[in-house]
Amino acid sequence: DYSIELSDTKLILQDLLLIPSTTLSDRRIVRRIVELVGIRSARLTACGVVALLNQMNKLDGCTVAVDNFINDYPHFINRMRDAIHELLGSFSENVNLIHTKDGSSVGTSIIASMVNE
Repeated sequence: DYSIELSDTKLILQDLLLIPSTTLSDRRIVRRIVELVGIRSARLTACGVVALLNQMNKLDGCTVAVDNFINDYPHFINRMRDAIHELLGSFSENVNLIHTKDGSSVGTSIIASMVNE
């Protein structure tokens, strides 16, 4: 919410959380908390990606597909990139994050087709 009065935040607090009255200060606090949760989420996701890359010994180059739902969160990919850079240093340049549509469905289909019955 980038509006001066944080009007979208106000609507969410009123309509979804049934909080009838909020001050601008209240809304700024909520916005900051939501921002911090988003940063933490991106950093934890980056930790999982880096752990898998280390385990697979793929620090020399790898493409990681990022599903559509993650891409919908503002700044998520950039925050992931920053965290990956903090964890891998110069090796982070070898990690390419790409956006994919319906990546979870495609991945599940590929795994299901590989299972021998």
